[in-house]
Amino acid sequence: MEPKILKIIVALGVPGLALYVFYLLLKGFGFRFETIGATWAAVIVILFLFVVMTVTLTALKKWAPASQSEQLSAGFIERKSLTKDNLKVGLPVTISKLPQVSLELQDGFVKWLPSMNAFCGRRASVTSLSESGPPAVRLDIDLGKHWWSIEWLTL
Repeated sequence: MEPKILKIIVALGVPGLALYVFYLLLKGFGFRFETIGATWAAVIVILFLFVVMTVTLTALKKWAPASQSEQLSAGFIERKSLTKDNLKVGLPVTISKLPQVSLELQDGFVKWLPSMNAFCGRRASVTSLSESGPPAVRLDIDLGKHWWSIEWLTL
C-alpha cells in the first residue's frame, strides 16, 4: 500500500478504513470506476462515509461505558463507607438514597425518623460525633437535630 493512501486512510479513521475496504471489494469484483463520472463517485463516497459515521456514532452511543454516577447508582461501584477511624468533624458525607430502618447495635440504638426522609441522597457535613453508644454523628443539613448512624452515610 502506498504511504500517501495510508496517510489518507489514517486521517479519515474508521470511515476511511471502511471506504478503502469498500474500494478493494469493488475492485476485486471487477467494478470499473471509469464508467461513472467524478461527481457521482464523490457523491457515493460522501454517502458511504455518512453511513459509516452514523453506524459508528450509534454504536458508540449505544455501547458506551456507563458514567461513574450511573455505575454508582447501578451498584457497580461502592461508595467508601464511614468507620469510627475516619470520622471527624467537618467531614463531607452523603446520606443514603433511601430511607433506612432504625438500628439496634451492640453499643445501643439509633432511630431513623420519618423527618429524616427529606434528606435522603443529599450531601452534608459532620458537625459533631457521639461520645458513647453506637457510632453516630450530627449533620449540618438538619441543623444537628438528628443523630445519624454511620451505617447510613458514605464518603
